Amino acid sequence: MRVAGGWGSAPALAIAAAVWLAPGGARAQASPAAEEDGAALAARGKSRLPKRGPVQSPQEPKLPDKLPAAAPGAPGVRDGERSQVAAPGGYLDTLDALGASSAELNRAQGADFSYCLRVTATYEVVSFDSDGKLRRGYTRAVQHGTGFAFKELGGDYFVATNEHVVRMPPTTTAEVAVEGIPPGARKVREVVEIVLSEEDDGRSGAIELSLVLADPANDLAVLKTRTRLRLMPCRLGVSGELAVGNLVVARGYPLGVFHSSNIGRVTNARQEDLDGVWDHLDFVTDAALNNGNSGSPVFAISRRSHELELVGIFHAHYRNAQGMGVVIGIDSIREQLMHLTVPPPSASALPAREEVERLLVETGEPIYFPFAGKVARARAASGGIRFEVLEDFPLTEVAALGLISGAAEPVLERLAGSAAGTNELGPELREPVGQLEAELWRGLVATLKLRRAMLVEDTTPGARKSMARLRRQASGRQSEQKNLMSVVDFESERRRPRGRPASSRPAAETSDGE
Repeated sequence: MRVAGGWGSAPALAIAAAVWLAPGGARAQASPAAEEDGAALAARGKSRLPKRGPVQSPQEPKLPDKLPAAAPGAPGVRDGERSQVAAPGGYLDTLDALGASSAELNRAQGADFSYCLRVTATYEVVSFDSDGKLRRGYTRAVQHGTGFAFKELGGDYFVATNEHVVRMPPTTTAEVAVEGIPPGARKVREVVEIVLSEEDDGRSGAIELSLVLADPANDLAVLKTRTRLRLMPCRLGVSGELAVGNLVVARGYPLGVFHSSNIGRVTNARQEDLDGVWDHLDFVTDAALNNGNSGSPVFAISRRSHELELVGIFHAHYRNAQGMGVVIGIDSIREQLMHLTVPPPSASALPAREEVERLLVETGEPIYFPFAGKVARARAASGGIRFEVLEDFPLTEVAALGLISGAAEPVLERLAGSAAGTNELGPELREPVGQLEAELWRGLVATLKLRRAMLVEDTTPGARKSMARLRRQASGRQSEQKNLMSVVDFESERRRPRGRPASSRPAAETSDGE
């Protein structure tokens, strides 16, 4: 069970039928999540570890009033001086041959390019008092992690960390929990700062950061500040060249208390990570890494230059396990760090949307697939594809949500009694509705790929692994989908005209022309 060092998304909930086929079709086998017992499901996914007890903090590290400029010859992130072809054997297993500059860096008490990050989120909590009056209160949640400065551009200094460190969930549910915040709360503000430690009250000169890039699939976030920061003096390495036994060094702030340098070895050089929204390649190390270390840079010693190179960013570990730190391989996030943008999926990874639309039109039959713990249905409609999330299918066909996906903006066809498009519902809905549309398409395409794979009788290990991946893609994002639906529902309900009741008509009663 993978555990991230910040707030956690909830487990993918089991569904009685992982994939519902059109009438007359067969039903796919349940996803692996459906075969787990309830206790395992309740613990699955990214979640906060039990609150630690009091920690005796040593003398707090101090940041100088003015941070030193980047060292000459270290302008920020840059690629290693070699081909990026993955070939295990590019790194060393011992510190003995460490180059002079890296040896000095490794002996340093602290790493002035690595910083303690504090994230403070304010949540609006809505409740009713005894006389039925609506009450609104505000509660703050705080978490800590690690970030490191890696690039300077136009006077802006860029800091890399984990996406889960700097972005708490927009709303809380029983599955998507934030410590100290009740379910049903809505995030209204979030601040990310560089601090000395968890005890820092901000009066010593906390540095506020603004978000530049968020890549949930790779659990990567990039932030920036105009305040001068010391840049990481190491080159980008090639994580594909790591081998079991290679020595790695991580530098971060465990528990947000003090800076620490942790040394370990690679125990698994290539681990596919499809937990929750994550979709990238990791490697595993036995270095002693803890909550607060999330976002820590991880280095290895180049066999060619004998200097430290950045080979990944620590982002998770396994619950109830020791010596199993999971690190995002630098090869998965190289483009993001170099160009400060999230590259689009490769053409081969993109679904043939036209092919799916043609299939729905030609067959005239809907396609059913799991979504947000419920069952979604896709069918051809005038102007595009109509997605409906069904409340109690197959007992009823009442739609909890309806969305038409066409060439222009998606249109909320049915939600809390509304029949208006996103423009009429307000700009706050455009982003979550767009994300919801993408999630619906992802679930539909994953279901079609899974059905196609099930028609091929291939029992080789590679085929079984591919099938397991498709099952996880088809039903492994339930918590994220639930959270997204709650955001859309909340924003839509706030904008519904007073006195207008929410519609509860079954989806079957509406026509494509409505």
